Amino acid sequence: LALLVERHDALRLRFRPEGRGWRQEIVAAEENRLLVHVDLSALAPDRAASLMEAAAEVVQASLDLARGPLARAGLFTLPGGTARLLLAVHHLAVDEVSGRFLLEDLDATYGSLRRDAAAWLPPRTTSLKEWAERLAGHARSSRVEGELEYWLARPWSEVQPLPRDLPDGVNTAGSTRVATATFAADETRVLLQGAGKAYRVAAQEVLLAALARAIARWTGSSAVAIDLEGHGREEIFEGVDLSRTVGWFTALYPMILPVGGDLAPGEALVRVKEELRGVPERGLGFGLLRYLATEGIADRLRGLPEPEVAFNYLSQAVAAEAEEPEFDLVSEASGPAASLRSLRPHLLEVSVQIVDGELQSTWVYSCRIHRPETLEALAAGFLAELRALAEHCAEPGAGAYSPSDFPLAGLSRPELERLLAGRRNVEDLYPLSPMQQGMLFHTLYDQGAGMYVAQYGFEVTGDLDLVAFSGAWQQVLVRHPALRAGFVWEGLEEPLQRIDEGLPLPWRAEDWRGFALDERQARRAAFLDKDRREGFALARPPLMRIAFFRTGDRLWELHWTFHQILMDGWSLPVLFEELLALYRASLRGEELDLERPRPFRDYIAWLRRQDLGAAEAYWRSALAGFSAPTPLGFDRGDFESGRDEGWAERHARLEPEATGALQQLARGAQLTLNTLVQGAWALLLARCNGEPEAVFGATVSGRPPDLPGVERIVGDFINTLPVRVSVSEREVLIPWLRRLQDDQAEMRQYEHTPLASVQGWSELPPGTPLFESYLVFQNYPLEQVLAQEEGGLAWRKFASSEVSNYPLAIAVIPGASLAFELEYERRRFEPASIARCLDQLSALLEGFARAPMAELHAHSILRAGERHQLVAEWNGGGEALPSLSLHGLFEAAARHTPHGLAVIADGVEITFAEIDARAERLARRLRRAGVVPEAVVGLLVDRSVDLPIGILAILKAGGSCLPL
Repeated sequence: LALLVERHDALRLRFRPEGRGWRQEIVAAEENRLLVHVDLSALAPDRAASLMEAAAEVVQASLDLARGPLARAGLFTLPGGTARLLLAVHHLAVDEVSGRFLLEDLDATYGSLRRDAAAWLPPRTTSLKEWAERLAGHARSSRVEGELEYWLARPWSEVQPLPRDLPDGVNTAGSTRVATATFAADETRVLLQGAGKAYRVAAQEVLLAALARAIARWTGSSAVAIDLEGHGREEIFEGVDLSRTVGWFTALYPMILPVGGDLAPGEALVRVKEELRGVPERGLGFGLLRYLATEGIADRLRGLPEPEVAFNYLSQAVAAEAEEPEFDLVSEASGPAASLRSLRPHLLEVSVQIVDGELQSTWVYSCRIHRPETLEALAAGFLAELRALAEHCAEPGAGAYSPSDFPLAGLSRPELERLLAGRRNVEDLYPLSPMQQGMLFHTLYDQGAGMYVAQYGFEVTGDLDLVAFSGAWQQVLVRHPALRAGFVWEGLEEPLQRIDEGLPLPWRAEDWRGFALDERQARRAAFLDKDRREGFALARPPLMRIAFFRTGDRLWELHWTFHQILMDGWSLPVLFEELLALYRASLRGEELDLERPRPFRDYIAWLRRQDLGAAEAYWRSALAGFSAPTPLGFDRGDFESGRDEGWAERHARLEPEATGALQQLARGAQLTLNTLVQGAWALLLARCNGEPEAVFGATVSGRPPDLPGVERIVGDFINTLPVRVSVSEREVLIPWLRRLQDDQAEMRQYEHTPLASVQGWSELPPGTPLFESYLVFQNYPLEQVLAQEEGGLAWRKFASSEVSNYPLAIAVIPGASLAFELEYERRRFEPASIARCLDQLSALLEGFARAPMAELHAHSILRAGERHQLVAEWNGGGEALPSLSLHGLFEAAARHTPHGLAVIADGVEITFAEIDARAERLARRLRRAGVVPEAVVGLLVDRSVDLPIGILAILKAGGSCLPL
């Protein structure tokens, strides 16, 4: 007991009057005043029981708000060697939740000390003092003061006072009596299950609807005022943890429930549900405004009528969780819990608890105000209303959705009825993540192109049980709501995802063992092509399907197709871990008790709470002066925008030795491999375009670390955002890369920003993309998960295909050999250009490892042999030319030549005045000829004397020199 009082500040509270209110303070522990021991062992059992109750009353009455203590224990030794321990704690120090913590801590500390072990208590949580101080400041915030109009706007005038049998009676605690009414277990089950299914109402909402209707019939009122209790432990402050803090946190707040008149049962349920769920911060703000706000605000609430009815739903009564608890709760008499002279704040106190499946209601009233028969009739009326609600919910066609069922959707009731007309299997409805919004737009814009359709192929070796395996897939579908999403947008201000229940996963199985290898390959290619072209109708979930093709007695191909709008790559290991575990359990005939995953909707709710003001300031600053997207300097240049030639892939891999050198560089310089690859890509883009900077996209995981359990959520968190990199050829590599990494770390604070918003804050013309290429660093361990499978199956991922809306996407896969998967539009790029691109990227990365402290200009996009051929063999053995950009050459020529200039290149003469406007077009013409430009091929001519003054550069062009 001493340890508990020392640990929990609330048990050492004292209260004293101060001005118009009271002040609480925490004192030091007083161990000698904790325990009263009463030995009743020598008495007869009946006499001992009577005296124990009387002594318990004395212990409770000894609590003193000003002098203390507020907590005391009575230990009663009874005949036969048994004992009882009474814990008496003033309600100002503990609420119902705190009582559970105290009993758990008492059990743990007593058990460990009795075994001569060190006392154990869980880690401390936020103190009651800190919570109280932060609440005081919160009470005067605009957020709380903004709730005032909500409370004042309730229909107070429609509430009628409760009828009194004895109008002059005094409502004291000593005059209390109790009436009870019980709903049978089968009726309780039908009521709660039926109402929950038909109207998506919780047990408390059903009970309050019945209670309000019963009271309305008694009073003849069209609305009923009821005081409700909330636990008060709301998550309104960052860094506050009240999960085991002891104190009085309960929030008491009034509800006006409009249920009178001719309101039908179903409509009453909906109205009560909407009223309860519309309460801001679950009622916490009412008490803050009433007691802690400025005087003007508090006075307005003090003038409201106070409800005469209090309701408390105690939920299911459950047994203690400890297997062998040191203490067991008993229900023996312990005397009155309040002074018999105290005035009760409510005429009726109604509490409901479900015990052994039965709904038990308790009605506490004053015999000096109401006669017993009045309360018995009221309790019977409550049961009658419960039966009427149960009968209505069991009727065919009963039920309806209402806006509070889908609070994130932000729809009105008419909008919701139009959107979900005829549907009864909708589990949730909420907005899209930023990446999902972009995917939806591009999928609808370019229908039929297989946009964002992912195809994964696996070779599975072993005795695959198709029934068990497909069943495991179905369980995964049930466990993760994000996998059951369909998407709706027509007639809505904002697109929404609709989560449906009871969806079967489409799958097919075929036996290909009778086909030769070339026939199987042809069939697979035809299947994949048709599967991609089939795509998905985004409004009709599930947006995934499975195909099994048996190619041997113990050999299968598994093809999994899904739309990437459902989930990101970081979700795949989570999904497959569960899938394989569920499959193994099914083979054993067991039910696997997996922890329930946090739903993706919690991330959407987190997104809605974020303030984009700081994000806007960051992105406007980061993109200031950026007015045109960085071109892809190795594309065709003359592609037709309307022509669709599909997509192609190109793979490359660094040698293990080169990969090891890069990893060593990253560790030594405290850089990530991702930063090294981003730096190489930025340098390559800048070189190809002759620009002093490059902007490209980078895919981030998007999973906020402050959302508990986020790493196990299946959904589409990723976001692709612009990376702007300044490239100054005289900078040293390592400091340049560190600055890039620091910039990325700062960007992580705003990685939840929708790309459309970022584009709108940039200086680019509307509709112009921020970038045409993006990098994604795939560090999710899907292969490792498959390699650890213990169910007798061997997995090999042999193919994957994903199509995005960007012309060029590079996936970087870490491992013993750093791998690259480049997907590109065929109409934009020649295969040879893509091959050179990957080779140049690899060359830069290998150069980084060799010369980390060299300046950027020393890192060539050409390998040593190619560079020697360029500057020595093809340039007549001349010296290596400096690596200058196109604009750099033009500017140098302008500084050194006072006369008019022209560039003669590929037979085209361009005056210097036109260079800025036509430089990009010139570069594109050269690239179409197969040039990989470090600069422009051509002659710089002084027109005043008609003499060449220098060779700009000589570059490899498809194996030969360009004619000049």
